[in-house]
Amino acid sequence: MRACSLAALHLYRALMAALNRPLVALLCHARRRDPPYGERRQELFGRGLPSLGESVIFHGASMGEVMAARPLIRAFHEAHPGMPLVVSTRTTTGMAAAQGLPATAVYLPLESALALRRFFGALRPRLMAIIDTELWPALFYEARQSGCRLALVNARLREKSVRGYRRIPGLTRDLLLAPLSLVMARSEEDCRHFCSLGVPEEIIRGGGNIKFDLSPDEGRFNEGRAAKPQLFPDLVLGALSTHGSEAETIIAAYLALRGSLPGLSLVLVPRHASDLPLITGCLRARGERFLLRDRAGVPLATAAGEDAGAPPQGGRILIGATTGEMERYLGLIDLAFMGGSLVDIGGHNPLEPAHFGIPTVTGPIYYNFREEYALLCASGAATAVAQAGELEATLRSLLKSGDLAARGG
Repeated sequence: MRACSLAALHLYRALMAALNRPLVALLCHARRRDPPYGERRQELFGRGLPSLGESVIFHGASMGEVMAARPLIRAFHEAHPGMPLVVSTRTTTGMAAAQGLPATAVYLPLESALALRRFFGALRPRLMAIIDTELWPALFYEARQSGCRLALVNARLREKSVRGYRRIPGLTRDLLLAPLSLVMARSEEDCRHFCSLGVPEEIIRGGGNIKFDLSPDEGRFNEGRAAKPQLFPDLVLGALSTHGSEAETIIAAYLALRGSLPGLSLVLVPRHASDLPLITGCLRARGERFLLRDRAGVPLATAAGEDAGAPPQGGRILIGATTGEMERYLGLIDLAFMGGSLVDIGGHNPLEPAHFGIPTVTGPIYYNFREEYALLCASGAATAVAQAGELEATLRSLLKSGDLAARGG
């Protein structure tokens, strides 16, 4: 490593060391309505981790990445049954997605040299496979120091990111790319992007998009389909993986739609449980009653709430505040709006609704799933709105189409 890159790394590590404890305090405060995160905060410092001997780590930042990695992790376990596997993540939704896998689930420490040293010392990984593209200087340095090889799986690089890395080519190459042993890129375009930044061609592979290999739980979906007639009298709009103010936009659109579609119901599933007070507050402010599902594993028809005793003569609103049950919610709906697309999140995976033949609508910000939406929109299975103001009209047009499910599916 060049002297200037090493100096930059030491400066970065010193800055992260100074910010470490305040950042943990800030994160725990921000997620104070998410108790499981705070209960395991010692893992953010690299403490309280199991000692596994040699292992292989699969890292997924959040639920989407961990869900995408599930078939890969299971296949790896079948091929190497004696190798201890670890799933590391940064969120409670990622932790929930890791349940049921043949692996130990842990939180990845913050970008602290000491915390990461503890992390690699306890787990002693031979390989760390990072799903999608997370490039962290301290993580990569400590991995290399411990003898752990690094692989990017389902790797992608947007043109905007490439332009940013090109402004600091030496640091990018020394701190972020040189430690990599393998890059399995999602597309030929991503291969070219990594190659243009100096990643050797011999370690780049066009692995394709592993999110097409998802294996949703058909049994959970069928549970939802079976419960649908008991809960809802007519069409059901699903708003899935919403973030913050998106829920308010969806609620406003739904109430407007209900004027011409009086039997229309709404299933609203926020990405993070911490959004629940915002959603319930918005509904109460509008005088709307709702059902709340906040316990996983119980029958869907037992969802309780402010209209639990009301017969389903008109539309109902169900809030899904559980994790690991997306297939059940998909079983309840006829049309899916995928969240993270009205705010700058980049969208969420539309392939799971597509797997079950459910048509999808996305907002204008879906750069994380550009290729997937291109395929789905071209076949009529998805619709992208150009701006948030078009959402209500688009949903109305689709919901009033009598053959909606047949065409979309």
